[in-house]
Amino acid sequence: MEADRRSKILVVAEEAQLRLSVISALSRHYECQEAASVEQAKEIFAPERDDIAVAVLCLRGLALAPLELARVIKQRSPTTKVIIITSFVALEATKTAVRERVCDAYLVRPFDLPDFRDVVMQAVNARDEEAKAMEKTESSG
Repeated sequence: MEADRRSKILVVAEEAQLRLSVISALSRHYECQEAASVEQAKEIFAPERDDIAVAVLCLRGLALAPLELARVIKQRSPTTKVIIITSFVALEATKTAVRERVCDAYLVRPFDLPDFRDVVMQAVNARDEEAKAMEKTESSG
């Protein structure tokens, strides 16, 4: 099942090349928005919003930054799925994010591009299914 082209993905990465690579891998199937810093990503989620399906966090060298940002995203937009791309060094903080249920999936660098696309598609599909279930519940209740 291919994800809806209109699903929005936020890509957060300080490194321009990494950010552009991730956007390039996703832009054929999704509407991509970018943030070059944790602060910029927090501004994007400042108002409560539910239009961003998935946030992909690729924050090199900042072991706790993805965890802290994931917490903010889930607090402000509980329906947004969060995927963290991490290094082996930051793996423990990422596992903490999973335990806290603020991270829906993670990939350890280096990773295969097809695997990355599959993880994003699964996150978008899971969010869509949850939204349909909520609509069904609201309409029957």
